[in-house]
Amino acid sequence: MSDIPADGTWSVGHTGRDLMYYAEVRGREWHEIVIDGEMLTGRAHHMIFFSHISFPDWAKGREQEIIDRIKSRFHPPDYEYFEGR
Repeated sequence: MSDIPADGTWSVGHTGRDLMYYAEVRGREWHEIVIDGEMLTGRAHHMIFFSHISFPDWAKGREQEIIDRIKSRFHPPDYEYFEGR
């Protein structure tokens, strides 16, 4: 994993051209959520589609906390968000 914070408990990063990920340590293992996105050619270089995230059981009830963490690392002006359905 790249971009692991100093506390080593969670991370975000890119997978290929359009996809991103959120990962965190649960117990002693890394667990990952795929974040759908799209590379842009304008001011922002990625659009993140939060409404497309499928939160696994280990993340249930913590969706907003995870989205806030993602936004803290992938933020404007380089990233834009689509949060609608």
